[in-house]
Amino acid sequence: MPVAYYGQHGVNDNVLPLSSGKSLRDKFVKLNGCTAQTTQDPRSGSNTHIKTQFQGCNASYPLTWIAFDGPHEALASDGNAASFTPGEVWKFFSQFS
Repeated sequence: MPVAYYGQHGVNDNVLPLSSGKSLRDKFVKLNGCTAQTTQDPRSGSNTHIKTQFQGCNASYPLTWIAFDGPHEALASDGNAASFTPGEVWKFFSQFS
């Protein structure tokens, strides 16, 4: 069953490996009818994140993926005081208004 999907994953996650997060994401890529694509990962120590908006998805089921330089954490921050996560989550959910 398709579902709109927002995922973000740290490249240094020691709880759930990045490859497992990508595997889960790829299930929704297929379910949502998105075009499969290779995503970029930031290098460890870069204090950056890379956002990918998958293309070709059913309009009701978009898919956003963010890989970030960090561990298993909910409010990734790219090494800044403020996290990028709340703004990105807001952008994702705002598209449904």
